[in-house]
Amino acid sequence: MTDNFLSARWENLIMANYAIDPDILNPYLPKGVELDFYEGSAYVSLVGFMFKKTSLFNVPFF
Repeated sequence: MTDNFLSARWENLIMANYAIDPDILNPYLPKGVELDFYEGSAYVSLVGFMFKKTSLFNVPFF
C-alpha cells in the first residue's frame, strides 16, 4: 500500500494570465533563471484555489 504525502481537493480554481514587459520581471529572477516566452510575449499568472479535505500522510488537518 502506498501512502500519499499530500492529498486534497482543489475547489474554486481561478486563473488570470496577462502579458507583461519582460524588463519588469527580469530584476526579480533568481540567478541562472530566464523567462519563457509564448508567441514572443512573457506572461504572468495569478492562480487562486481552495484546498479542501487536505491530509498529509493520510492524517487530515484543517
